[in-house]
Order: sequence, then structure tokens, then C-alpha cells
Amino acid sequence: MRRKNKFRNPLITLFLALPASVYGLGFLLFRLFSRQKKVERPVISIGNITAGGTGKTPAVMSLIEYLTGRMNITVLTRGYGRRTKGLHIASSDDKMEEIGDEAVMIKRRYPAVGLAACSDRFKSARAAIDMGSDILILDDGFQSFELIRDLDIVMIDSTFPFGGGLLIPAGFLREPLASLKRADCIMLHRYDLAAVQKVAAIEGKIRHINPHAVIFHSREKISSFRALDTGQTEGPAYFAGKEVFCFSGIGNPRGFYNLLKRSDAVIIDKIEKADHYPWKKEDLDPILKRISDREICAVTTEKDAARINSPLKDVWEMRMDMHIEEKKDFEVFINAKIV
Repeated sequence: MRRKNKFRNPLITLFLALPASVYGLGFLLFRLFSRQKKVERPVISIGNITAGGTGKTPAVMSLIEYLTGRMNITVLTRGYGRRTKGLHIASSDDKMEEIGDEAVMIKRRYPAVGLAACSDRFKSARAAIDMGSDILILDDGFQSFELIRDLDIVMIDSTFPFGGGLLIPAGFLREPLASLKRADCIMLHRYDLAAVQKVAAIEGKIRHINPHAVIFHSREKISSFRALDTGQTEGPAYFAGKEVFCFSGIGNPRGFYNLLKRSDAVIIDKIEKADHYPWKKEDLDPILKRISDREICAVTTEKDAARINSPLKDVWEMRMDMHIEEKKDFEVFINAKIV
């Protein structure tokens, strides 16, 4: 994977060691001087310890699926990439510019679920409670210290679990591994893509750091494909045996490709951009020409589709769900924390 390249050159790692130390010191000071506040509703945080795609948004959506019908839910997000300032209460018509791409994904799937975008999580929590919310889901919340949480869930990508063991920018750790002591629950995501021995080693390391954390396992599965121009939806096997062109701007595209291959789609080529990449007309026009010339379709991710405001012909978004292997145990665990 592209994100591992920096570890192949020890000189680059050495060069980045100083800024990584500065980053670590800054994070430590931020943590020491942060003061958490309590709100009168249960707060569940979904976060990670490494930069890049670890499955946070699918985990948020899985939690929404479980809680819908039982509680009034509001998701609290910073709204990465949005252009609005301050507190913004999302509507179903909002675009990425108002609430961020991941928030658009959530609102499109669950229009009845509340969503508040704000860098001040306490402020958005108060607004959500005033709107009648019974429970708050803190999206990307492990490094947020404004709110006291009832449950901290940390997502770990089993294919690249500990960010090379180094802090940003030398590695991909957002904070030291010892911070896993704060986690109540750790979800080993994409465990099915890692060797059994590797998953066992990851679990062993986690238990050494935090013997009290509950560990669950999850994997990705395709729920459907949706055409960007017509809104037509098809099942997970729609592209079986068909040639497709892929393009994405996400933290970890490997999971995207693996799911397509498992559905027996034939990937003929792909374009990768940085996470949250804002697709523009000059990016998309060459893609449309290539698929038109070959009379094939292009497939992108649901998150990328949230950043494309045009009804592109022959372009489909792949909608993905997270499957938790110990689903019943996970639900019992959630209930115990929020009742």
C-alpha cells in the first residue's frame, strides 16, 4: 500500500523524527490542558489511533442501524472539508461544502438522524440535546477531549494496525500507542484480510496495553451499487464478470478494491487521490471519456460520491456496510454502557 512507503527509507524516517517529536509534545500538552465536560445524555465515541481509513464512518452507521427506533440519535462531527463556520445543524439537502463528505454519507442514508457539525463538540452536544436527542455519537472522537464519554470505541485496521509504530509525520500514529488504555472497546476491522497469526499478534499487543478493553472483529461487505445519474440501485453481484474502472480519494483504497474483486468485478484500471479529495470537472472528464471509449462503467466509493455533485453517466457508487462478527455480544455491550 502507498501509505507504507515512508518506512522503506530509514533516512526519511530519521529526517521526520524531529517533527514527529514536536507533534507528540504538542498533543501531550493539548491533552494535559484540555478539560472535559459532562452532558446529560449518553455519549459514544467512534475513533481511531492512526491516520487513514479504519472504518469509522461504517462503524457510526452500524451504531445508527442498531439504535434507530430505540432512541433519538444525533451524530456530532467536525465536518472535515466543509466551508461553513461555527455550528451547523445538517439537513438532508446539505452538500459537502456545508457539512463534509462523511456527514453527507450519513445524512443521505439516514435523513431522520440528527447531525451537528462543529469544531466545538460540547457546543454541538448542547444543541443536539436542545433538539431532543437521547444519545450522541461522537464521530472521530478519540482525540477529542471536550466531552466526557460513556463509551470509547477505537477502530483498528487489521491490515495496518499501528501506523508503523511512529507518530505523524514519521508514521501514521495520531497519538502514542499507550493511549489505547483509554479505550473501552477495540474493533479489529478488516480482520478477514489479515493472516490469523497477525490478528492474534495484534490482539496480544492490545491486551498488553489495555487488558480491560473488549475486542470485537468486523469486516466490510457490499450492500448495493447506486447509479449517480439515475439513482438506480443494484445488488452486490451486479458487476460480477464485468470490467470496471475505479477511482477514489479515501484513506485506504485497498478495502474498496478487495470488495470489488470479491464480487467478481474485473478492475481494468484505477485512479487514486488523497483522502477527502475534492473531485473537479477536469478530473472527471478524462474518466468519463475512458469509460465511454471502452463502453464500460466506473465505480467509486460512497464517500467519493458525496464529493461529486454531478449526475455522471455510467458512474456508480459502491455502498458498503460493516459486518460485526460478534454482533449480539456487541449489542449487549452497547446496552450495558448506555442504560
